[in-house]
Amino acid sequence: MKYFIGLTLLIQLTFANEAELTTKLAGHSVKLKALGEWAEKLEKGLETQAISQDAQKNEIDDIKKAIIILDENNKVLYEKLNKVLKELATERKARIANDKKIIDFIKGKVSNEAAKPENETHAESKAEQTKEAKSAIYVVKSGDTLSQIARTNEIPLKYLKDLNDLKNDKIFAGQKLKVPADE
Repeated sequence: MKYFIGLTLLIQLTFANEAELTTKLAGHSVKLKALGEWAEKLEKGLETQAISQDAQKNEIDDIKKAIIILDENNKVLYEKLNKVLKELATERKARIANDKKIIDFIKGKVSNEAAKPENETHAESKAEQTKEAKSAIYVVKSGDTLSQIARTNEIPLKYLKDLNDLKNDKIFAGQKLKVPADE
């Protein structure tokens, strides 16, 4: 019986230890589960940060590329703007020169008219006779415009129209126009 009591005592101790160990094991399991969840959160946070950092890096790279493209576009636009400004300046100078020629032409007509005697008002003036005597004939080519012909001959457009008795700017290929002859 001693043996039986000793065995029972041993079994009871074993169960007591098992219950205590089970309780401790359950406590450790809860702690391990909490630690596992915490580790997962950290891991996800690190992944999110890594993804976020990669996304930020990609976004920064995209912004740098966009800046380079905008810089190149600005250079192209700046060059185009300079070209247009130069063309406008050249055109403005040509218009001013053309206006000066028109003014000089008008001044010449006014002074000629003022100097004419009363009986010569209907007759052709010497200036017009000289003008026609010093004229050359230009045959209009396809694509020519009156403005272009006037510019080429360095005369005002109005002068070219007056010289040829033109009422509008319409001309056609093969048409013959009077232009000032080279002196």
